Amino acid sequence: MNLLENVSGQLPGDKYKMLKEIDSYLNLTERKKLIYQFGRLKGYYRCIDDLKDDYTYNELSNFLAGLQITDRDVAKKYIDQLINGML
Repeated sequence: MNLLENVSGQLPGDKYKMLKEIDSYLNLTERKKLIYQFGRLKGYYRCIDDLKDDYTYNELSNFLAGLQITDRDVAKKYIDQLINGML
């Protein structure tokens, strides 16, 4: 899965555009990163700006809370299981 689908271009010309997209992800809180990762995996999100959709954001946040996924390690295990078709 390509987490940052919008990071594309050709170096060196598009370097700053590409870094801007990467920085926007890195500047997210850990919680928003988790929500974004699940949103990408489930097909709800295509770019960082999609986090602005309050309805989808809240649905994913509630989904994670229901699974008691609160940190990166637990989320990684769950994501790996989803990717490998175990869930």
